[in-house]
Amino acid sequence: MTAKIGQLGHYVDGKAVAGNSGRTAPVYNPALGVATSEVALASADETRAAIATARMPANGARRMRGK
Repeated sequence: MTAKIGQLGHYVDGKAVAGNSGRTAPVYNPALGVATSEVALASADETRAAIATARMPANGARRMRGK
């Protein structure tokens, strides 16, 4: 009997987002040496979109200025 492993996506702008590249990589439990889940690998477009979102100021945030 083979255990089913979980799927991990991305976390962008405070929300869980599924990967669209179709590629995954195993995530191993180092204590057991077995794969416990798979993580979605981001495409170049997904990476650019996440970076653009991260560069946007948070809702209501103001840029701090040094004196």
